[in-house]
Amino acid sequence: MAAVGRTASGTPHRNRIVLKRVKILFQRFPGTAGSDADRGISGVSFKLKVNGKVAARGVTAADGSVTVDVPVGVKARLDIFDTHYTIKVVNALESPNSNAGEQRRLQLLGYELGEVDGHPLARTDNAALNFQADNNPLDTDGVINAATQNQLKTNFGE
Repeated sequence: MAAVGRTASGTPHRNRIVLKRVKILFQRFPGTAGSDADRGISGVSFKLKVNGKVAARGVTAADGSVTVDVPVGVKARLDIFDTHYTIKVVNALESPNSNAGEQRRLQLLGYELGEVDGHPLARTDNAALNFQADNNPLDTDGVINAATQNQLKTNFGE
């Protein structure tokens, strides 16, 4: 999407707004076990606000998903379940071999670990432990070793 404006001298210029389609899942439990109907929380009303204005509204799909278009770099707010979630789309993911990249992928797969900061803390270990438990035959020790990294890449992609 592009908006055309004018500079102070009156010459036209374009402001580019880059939108990314975002799919957010609201599920009863993380992972891929069970069917979409087992995990998904469907039929729940939501509202997306960008810069304080309603940009989208609807209900969660059968798999519990909400799919919305969000401007890159802008904080949007998703209102659902009487709760407000801040959404900020980034241009690229961190390297899958970095602490922040591992955290981001765990977070995007639905494992709660708080803010992605690149620091390996207990909350990251707990998220890794839950991921390992959901992906048998990984050792459930909370340590992101080569086998866990490979499984993350399999489940999430590069």
